[in-house]
Amino acid sequence: GGATLLSCIGYVYKEQAKQCAGGPKAFVANTRGFFHTVKETCKTAHAAASVQVAANRAEAQQKETGEISDETQAKMATQGMKAIFSFGLWEVENTCKTVCGQILHDKSLDKATKKQYLAALKEIGETYKKVGDAGKAAEKEEMKKALSASKMEAKRGKEKEKEAEGH
Repeated sequence: GGATLLSCIGYVYKEQAKQCAGGPKAFVANTRGFFHTVKETCKTAHAAASVQVAANRAEAQQKETGEISDETQAKMATQGMKAIFSFGLWEVENTCKTVCGQILHDKSLDKATKKQYLAALKEIGETYKKVGDAGKAAEKEEMKKALSASKMEAKRGKEKEKEAEGH
């Protein structure tokens, strides 16, 4: 969630600073930025397609059985939330790029001020990215713990059901 957003903004700031700095490193940063944009656009399109697939499955299930199972509804909701987040992240990234571009390509800036802006943007970007990545790792660990606890609880529930059937 929030850590991913912070990491994304940090990445954009850092890359925009590199791209506007000039020289061979700027060329590499521009190329990397192009492929990053293609990758993120594909991820967003994939998220949208996943929602459509889930909706089609739900529709087929409803035609076949007259209802949509809780599992199918949950999967559809999960895919929908992932798509919304992906679209939002894509939009934030593009907005940050636009704003950075407007600031860094401002013709009224003298060279010294632009250099200070680039340094500040790069530093802020590196900090956001570092903190965001650490937060993502912590979120991932929390998800693993929650999933493990959920699986254990489900297992205990099945054991209790079997026990109740046996008696």
